[in-house]
Amino acid sequence: MLRFIACVWKPDSEAQRYTAQCLRERVSRDKRWRTVLDVAGLTVVTAGLVEGAVECYELPARNGVVLGKLFARGAEVSKCRPVTLVGEVARKVVESGGRELVRSFWGQYVAITRDESAGRICVLQCPNAGRPVYRRSDGGATTYFSELSDVV
Repeated sequence: MLRFIACVWKPDSEAQRYTAQCLRERVSRDKRWRTVLDVAGLTVVTAGLVEGAVECYELPARNGVVLGKLFARGAEVSKCRPVTLVGEVARKVVESGGRELVRSFWGQYVAITRDESAGRICVLQCPNAGRPVYRRSDGGATTYFSELSDVV
């Protein structure tokens, strides 16, 4: 089962940087967790990725990740090919805060996008709500996660 924690923090806030650092240190002690994105203002860690079933789709230029499984809209499941998020599609995903995923793909996923030019980070749960996404604020930083036991 996919588990994730995404910490959104302001790089110029010492308290929020500390919150992100605590997350990094905590997960570094548990080999099940893997850091999939760590940039100024956003740290994303996952556990339970399974190639071909539950994946991490990395957006170019470290502008985010999509966690779960994607299929091209209109494709029959038996004829689905692996999805890649590159080029124009990736740009649209980032600029739309993930809404392009709803228009062009189906599946179970959580998208965490970072549009540096707009100065925004978005977290989008797939429309069927197949993967839980919870939110908590701590010291000004906001943490999104799939399992409460992972953050308490």
